[in-house]
Amino acid sequence: PKSLGGVERLSTREGEGRGVAGMLSPVPGLLYVVRSSLYVSLTNDSNTTTLHNSRGNAFSMGKNTGFDLLPEEWLPEEKDVSGAVAKAWQGGGYDAVVFAGMGEPTLRLETLLSSCRALRALLPPKAPIRLNTNGLGSEHAGRDISLSLRESGATHVSVSLNTADPEQYHTLMASPYGHRGLHVATEFARRCKAAGMEVEVTAVERPEVDVKAVMRLAQEGGFGFRGRSYHPPAHSRV
Repeated sequence: PKSLGGVERLSTREGEGRGVAGMLSPVPGLLYVVRSSLYVSLTNDSNTTTLHNSRGNAFSMGKNTGFDLLPEEWLPEEKDVSGAVAKAWQGGGYDAVVFAGMGEPTLRLETLLSSCRALRALLPPKAPIRLNTNGLGSEHAGRDISLSLRESGATHVSVSLNTADPEQYHTLMASPYGHRGLHVATEFARRCKAAGMEVEVTAVERPEVDVKAVMRLAQEGGFGFRGRSYHPPAHSRV
């Protein structure tokens, strides 16, 4: 489906995958599939409201994606990621790898970077490696991580902003950085673009959010924009 002048809009059940990720991944939750992209989960933990939760209680991943939480008390390392992706990629038909999952990938920065390096050596040279993130990774790490991401082989970054209003950002995202959170995430997006990666920002199309303001912010920063559909509980819909 499309909205907002043709900007891509993802729907209630995130794009159907091949339904084989669970079979190709040695551990449930490590890999899943959305359309033709292979998704990697590094953690269930997040330092903000997760993308899944921000999209509303009625949102779910399609069953054919193979999406699941990682097992409790287990965290994948680079060898787990590269081995699983290499095996899945051999099955053919995938055109990108995306680090996402239920949690925030940059909370496991060293594993993220080492996994990107390993995958860059394994995948075709032009295959995109994308990070889906809340954009707070540099602040969490205490240093600018944008160049490290680019040098590790990441080519694309998608930052969940969800609003252009700092106070609303804090309300929606429960950021540990208070009203500074939106500035931190936006600055991260700017630095990733300056480092040479393709950057998009996203917003969930909640009724109280001025999505057009986020689109203007994206345009001013030279970022792409993606609107994500909102799915409140059925009883709360008008």
